[in-house]
Amino acid sequence: MRVVEQFDVPMSDAAVNLGATEQQGIDEGSISLADIKKNGLSFNWKIRGKKVEGYCNVNGKGKITEFKQGLN
Repeated sequence: MRVVEQFDVPMSDAAVNLGATEQQGIDEGSISLADIKKNGLSFNWKIRGKKVEGYCNVNGKGKITEFKQGLN
């Protein structure tokens, strides 16, 4: 929601993906739900049609702990 509001674009223009390390760990079974609840997750985001992207880290409760953006 933060980037959608910041860049005043529809939700359909926001692309959010789970960080590659977490995705691989989940796919391989080396990251469990307990791990996620303890450590949280990292997501990559970008706005389609704009040269801006970044990442967002959340804790195990889904609260944002770090939010970074950069121009591509």
